[in-house]
Amino acid sequence: MSAPSGALDENYNAYLDMLRHADAQNFDAIYASQQALSYMSASGLYDSFTSTAPDSPLKQWAQSQSQSVHDGVTAARALARNIRGD
Repeated sequence: MSAPSGALDENYNAYLDMLRHADAQNFDAIYASQQALSYMSASGLYDSFTSTAPDSPLKQWAQSQSQSVHDGVTAARALARNIRGD
């Protein structure tokens, strides 16, 4: 199996472009929101993998890390809310 490409997909390239063009006043809020979105995406991938993959050491490892990924979603959302002042 070959290694995956190191290239970012269109969404992540757009995230970086948004940060490159953000002014200082909005940078933190944009960054925190993007982190929350990234964690939610990772969480969805973990959930999908752990529910559909055949039993294997990799699946067992992913299941052991799943709660940490979900905790990251909670933390990233809290950061975004705090920066926005919600």
